Amino acid sequence: MIVWLASFPRCGNTLLRIILNSVFGLSTSTIYSGPKEGVNHIYDEMNRLIGDVEPSGSLAELQASLQVHFVKTHEIASADDGNPAVYVLRDGRDALVSYAHFARTYESAHHSGLSFHQSLELLIRSQDHFGGWSRHVMTWSERTAPTSIVRYQDLLDRPVETVLAAFENIEILLPNVSGTMPEFEELKRAIPEFFRKGQSGAWKTEMTAELQELFWSIHGEAMRRFGYLPFEWSVDAR
Repeated sequence: MIVWLASFPRCGNTLLRIILNSVFGLSTSTIYSGPKEGVNHIYDEMNRLIGDVEPSGSLAELQASLQVHFVKTHEIASADDGNPAVYVLRDGRDALVSYAHFARTYESAHHSGLSFHQSLELLIRSQDHFGGWSRHVMTWSERTAPTSIVRYQDLLDRPVETVLAAFENIEILLPNVSGTMPEFEELKRAIPEFFRKGQSGAWKTEMTAELQELFWSIHGEAMRRFGYLPFEWSVDAR
């Protein structure tokens, strides 16, 4: 049996896996194989934090197994496969701001020579990057298989309670708590280029008013569905 650990990039998937590993002693795997270009130097340390293991078979074999396999994915939800999922939702503005910083460092093929705001605009408009933020959110939230929607900020504020409630909602029993969650500052010291800020609202100072308007014109429907509202332009964003 597969339990998907799903999210759009930079929305808290890694944080969820760290909680499962450090608090509940659970290893997880991913549909992606090997380190990506440019991240070799953080690969071993990242795997230590998240308890990453190689899948013990193909996805079809994992799905047919009586054992529960926790598997990370950033892909959009495909035709409903019946597998339960925990989906980590983050304010799309913060997600794309964080993704733009990450992409300029680790996805140079698409972002080489672009300024931060050019990279951010590309990601706001793009449907080539995992379907785009709002399409990604919609496909996972509308699937019929049991799916828990977990907000990123709740993972930061109440990691154990949030994770327990999410898995209880999809009827997956987790082991007893056996460890503690590292503080965000500890994660940042370990891999500073990956754990950047870990907070909500960075878009208010890093996304220009023009890009905020563009974002809302493209992703407004999904934002409103999950209770995110437009914000007055901050002084720093004008």
